[in-house]
Amino acid sequence: MGTAAEAQPGTWIAVGVLVGLALALLVGVLVGGVLRGRRAARARHDPAPAVQPPPAPVAGFAVDDLPGFLDRPPGSDADRGALPAAGQHRAPVADAARTGSTAAAAPAPHRDDGPPGRGGTLGLTASAVLLVAAVLVAFAGGSSVTSPAADASVPGTPTSGGTATPATAAAPSSPAQDADTPAGALALTSVPLADAGIAATATFQGLVLEQRAVGLTVTYPGVSVTTDGRRSLAHVRLPTWNCLTTEPPADPTQANCVPTPTEYADLADPGLQVSRDGDRLELTGRFATYTRPNGTAPVYTGRTYQLAAAFTPDGPVDDGTAPATGVVRIGLDIAPAVTDPGVNRLQHP
Repeated sequence: MGTAAEAQPGTWIAVGVLVGLALALLVGVLVGGVLRGRRAARARHDPAPAVQPPPAPVAGFAVDDLPGFLDRPPGSDADRGALPAAGQHRAPVADAARTGSTAAAAPAPHRDDGPPGRGGTLGLTASAVLLVAAVLVAFAGGSSVTSPAADASVPGTPTSGGTATPATAAAPSSPAQDADTPAGALALTSVPLADAGIAATATFQGLVLEQRAVGLTVTYPGVSVTTDGRRSLAHVRLPTWNCLTTEPPADPTQANCVPTPTEYADLADPGLQVSRDGDRLELTGRFATYTRPNGTAPVYTGRTYQLAAAFTPDGPVDDGTAPATGVVRIGLDIAPAVTDPGVNRLQHP
């Protein structure tokens, strides 16, 4: 059985045939209407000859006496007998029909070609039916393109071995993060250190998170990262303050700064890039932040920060742990780690 992508050309061919038939019927109806209109106009300008009615009887003489007027002037009784005596009347002569008629010709009766018939109505109805069928076929064909069966047949990203794997598949047991990861889903996870892993934690001094029209929004980041050499996961904590100062104060509580909700972010590979040189760790990535409102689930803030951090040992290793120092950069602002060996540390397996 062919896929939806293979059936799509046949669907559009059927739609084209139906639309073509509908257009042909419409053209035929229009041409027929034009021809009927021309015949009606010609009939109005060139009427058929009217049938002459029989002439009506007209009062007058039976015979025109003009040719014999000189021979028999009025009052002559030649060939007509004597004039009637006084008190006598001659019988009236029956009127005969004249040889000509002065009656005007009757107007030609109106010619009506009658109704155009049912041909035009049937043609319009058939055209409408064909157009509706074309729309239904096109809709059915379009829906099949996005069907689950068609989506399931999309090949994944080929691997080095030549086989295809789903494009959204994650590496086994990897705390991978994608656009559908709920806020805070990775907050309590970490990468096991195994034999060659390392973990780093540090808190940094204040830096500018956002420049305001009046004052600054500052933060004092806390960053932690774990890696086993193949997989990595980082957590960021950004306590924020609004301060009416030109630089981030050393202690926002003493500078009359107003605290705002703390933002958090978690990022795993491949979005997180981690490099290691001995006991020195460097990380970089784009961290989408979220907050933790009281009584509700974490929600994304819609803000994403480009963050980079570096950790270096700041003393000898004691029982797998060494003090650390480092630096963090968010955007263009850079801040060093606070001087607190108990907070900033490197941990080995």
